[in-house]
Amino acid sequence: ALTVESNLNFGGNFDLRVTGNVDGNGLISLGNGTLDIKGNFTTTTLNGGTGTVILDGNSIQDISGKTFYNLTINNTAGGVRLLGDVTVTDTLNIINGCIDLNGHSLFAPTIIGVNPPIAKCNVFYTAEVGTGGNVTISATDIDSASTVGCGAPILSLNKPLFTCADRGNQAV
Repeated sequence: ALTVESNLNFGGNFDLRVTGNVDGNGLISLGNGTLDIKGNFTTTTLNGGTGTVILDGNSIQDISGKTFYNLTINNTAGGVRLLGDVTVTDTLNIINGCIDLNGHSLFAPTIIGVNPPIAKCNVFYTAEVGTGGNVTISATDIDSASTVGCGAPILSLNKPLFTCADRGNQAV
């Protein structure tokens, strides 16, 4: 286990493996090294630098909301559960395990993995405006069997409400 109550700075290349939890109220600055964690990662602040955090536990791992540069999930027994919003600024690599959003958001511009998510939408969907002059559609109206590696896909639309002024083809 590693408890950080102040600043823990890693400069340059390094590899640190923690067999227990990483927690505390301090700041971890990674530089460009690798932090490999077997337990939960609930430290409140992370400066990911250009480093990689690897979560490779053998039970569900909790991670508090933070920003990572690279995040690899290789959890063979259930995956990772978010305790806050998570941003990955470079690459999220999912080797094993699922991510339980637990009501939080996850953003990553690049996701690689064994079973990457596949978004499939109906090319054409027609909705008729009701007597009130508007219509609301849902993501399931235009979904065409989107998949994720585990669990159910989380679907959303940028624009679910349309009025008579939106007549014609519209992006959602």
